[in-house]
Amino acid sequence: MKNFIKMGSAIVLMLVVSSVSAVMPKHVYACHVITVDNEHGIVMIQANSTEEAELASLKRNAVTKAATKNAISSTILQCVAFPEGQLSDYNAQQILKGMAF
Repeated sequence: MKNFIKMGSAIVLMLVVSSVSAVMPKHVYACHVITVDNEHGIVMIQANSTEEAELASLKRNAVTKAATKNAISSTILQCVAFPEGQLSDYNAQQILKGMAF
């Protein structure tokens, strides 16, 4: 019985610790990227800062104008807060506008 109580306490402790560490980032960013196939694309990412969004957007699936499957980002050109930010590249902004949210 003591072992059962100890095991139960350990499970509760793990749940509390995991819920504290699973805090979601504060903001959503739209990142204009270049894919491994040299296409322009958009990666949507949750992050606490623009710098964090830029780092997190590398090697992620990107939405491209051609809707290329498995378009993986290789270069980050710009990240802006979403939905209030505007990408400086017109074509990238058009891809972003065309995405369903």
